Amino acid sequence: MNGRNMIGVVLWADETACKAVIWCEDHGDLAYYSSSEQSSLDGAAFESGDLVEFEMTRESDLRYAWNPRLVNSQEFRGLDNALEAKADKMAPHRTHRHRSLPRSDPKRMGELIQMPVAAGA
Repeated sequence: MNGRNMIGVVLWADETACKAVIWCEDHGDLAYYSSSEQSSLDGAAFESGDLVEFEMTRESDLRYAWNPRLVNSQEFRGLDNALEAKADKMAPHRTHRHRSLPRSDPKRMGELIQMPVAAGA
């Protein structure tokens, strides 16, 4: 697999299914990881907040993470909660959680989500 090397933060992970969604350093599309597609990894499991390095490839308009390795466990602990809180603040009328983020509000286009300070920084 010849992909571009990338660093990212795990936003969501399912240890049982060995799947993860990764926020990439280039702030482009999210990358998806599934060990079921990568027999050589023997099911690497990650947790939300882990800093990982991987090869990124694009197939059919989706980005995939291949050969991921843990750089630092829980480097960005709480990032998932910070993003969820920001989404709640932007759309307090939301009744369904963890389904999808609200559509962009043109009045808030310049608003940034602050990354939590890395553990030990």
